[in-house]
Amino acid sequence: MGFFLKALVLLQLAVVCIQLSGGHPIRDRCWCLNTLKRNVPREKIVEFSISPQRTQCENTEIILTLKPENTVSEVQQRCLSPETKQAANLQMCWNRVNANSTRDVVKISECFSHQK
Repeated sequence: MGFFLKALVLLQLAVVCIQLSGGHPIRDRCWCLNTLKRNVPREKIVEFSISPQRTQCENTEIILTLKPENTVSEVQQRCLSPETKQAANLQMCWNRVNANSTRDVVKISECFSHQK
């Protein structure tokens, strides 16, 4: 019975932690250890997220979610260097589309939907 009680307390603690984080994973360190220094063709990008500098990570992180290369491969995520021109364009789109900072990701199509 002691094991069951401990497991239940641990489960409740995990639920509280998830609720406190807004249901999103808590980023307690940098996620991007290596970044791409070249542009990624936008037709290969599905969506992206931007994490600003924070106490646990002094870098702005731009994480691209790429389309699978074929029907059996998995979706891939790559980090884009914030120093590229493409990163600057994505940051402008992020600021426009996510002005109220309520979203975790922005679809790449939202960045170009207003352009012809």
